[in-house]
Amino acid sequence: MRCPQCQHDQKYKYGLVCQGCGYRFVFDKRQCGFTDGRFFAAIRVASQEGTAHFTSNQLYAVFALKQLNRFAWLGITIVFGLIPGIILSIVQENGWFLLLTLLAGIAGALFHYSGMRKSPIKPAQFRSYLARWKKKGYTRFMDHYIDKPTLHEPPPEWPERDMYDYGAERLLLVEKDYLVDWLVKNNLHTDHRSLIMSINGYPDYLLPKANRLLEQRPDLPVYLLHHASGVAMATTLTSSKKFRIKDHPVTDLGVFPHQMTRIKGFKHLPITAKLAPVDLMAGGPLFQLLANAIAQSQSMYEADDDDLWSFALEFSDFG
Repeated sequence: MRCPQCQHDQKYKYGLVCQGCGYRFVFDKRQCGFTDGRFFAAIRVASQEGTAHFTSNQLYAVFALKQLNRFAWLGITIVFGLIPGIILSIVQENGWFLLLTLLAGIAGALFHYSGMRKSPIKPAQFRSYLARWKKKGYTRFMDHYIDKPTLHEPPPEWPERDMYDYGAERLLLVEKDYLVDWLVKNNLHTDHRSLIMSINGYPDYLLPKANRLLEQRPDLPVYLLHHASGVAMATTLTSSKKFRIKDHPVTDLGVFPHQMTRIKGFKHLPITAKLAPVDLMAGGPLFQLLANAIAQSQSMYEADDDDLWSFALEFSDFG
């Protein structure tokens, strides 16, 4: 197994402490089926090589889909790699070689099919692996990881005196507190001139400003973003005493269970559509879908003019 820190080729017989730099491995391939290198690679993809903030749900999607595709692509390689062998056996009129080649091709096709049907790691098991990673103190390798809500007060490193002091033109309410951090730290509040808060009123210090905007601008649009399980968010909001949104135009951006099933690759994940988190999707396509939806005041699915929805789980490949 290769050390992800110094690239030393560590032999199993020498244990799980790198002889090159002292790095302590978290995962044993003989027990888990993967090593730390694969986990590091998933982090690089989820964070877009350290340029974007990501959540544990995104990290899970990257890891699970790659685990699934490894077997499928190996099968494809076997099948297409045998084409020259078939041609050669026909040219040389070698019946036995042709038979063996065809049998290997069938085996490769079955390998591909079984790989596509193989269920990847379940979310609960992945969370246990992530917990082991955290316990080791290796969150230091995850600078852009959103672990929990941290925006209770404006971060001092932000260039604005107040991170929301840019003239908000809309209110974007999300179902969970951590989604606020995910969107804000990826600059969606400035990109879309939106005041982003959770339905719980997080961050608390912004609640008076949000209600002041709602009172001063009766036409201020309100957008809702939630997991597939949060379809009742609009109903909950109307009875909420935190936000005074009565008579304001409200657009439910999604997501909804039937929409998740139309994303390529989702059916292979061991997650029921009605429980799918919105941040399971890759940041690139999701943020573009958000932009389209806000511009058109429609749900993300309805505003998808470029078939981005189908590719919402498309993460860059990793080794």
